[in-house]
Amino acid sequence: MWGICSLVRTYSLLQYTLFIQFSSTTMSLDQRIERADGVCGGKPRIAGHRITVQDIVVWHERQGWSVDQIASEYDLSLADVYAALAYYFLFFPPGGN
Repeated sequence: MWGICSLVRTYSLLQYTLFIQFSSTTMSLDQRIERADGVCGGKPRIAGHRITVQDIVVWHERQGWSVDQIASEYDLSLADVYAALAYYFLFFPPGGN
């Protein structure tokens, strides 16, 4: 059975996915997020940057930064930040589902 947290996370993932689809430059999630041995310890990161998905999640979920704050602070597009969050919720769901 779905709890309220699962529904909120699913809604959030849908928001992130829709934003990426309707941004001016359409790129798939795997084009925005990349992994490479020897770069950031092989952790998923924003393509062309040394900013990991984990960095974005910590700033957004734990420190309460808005997507706009993260994008402007680190010179990223909003779609990059949303892609990192979508990647996290897709591949590392809360509760390990």
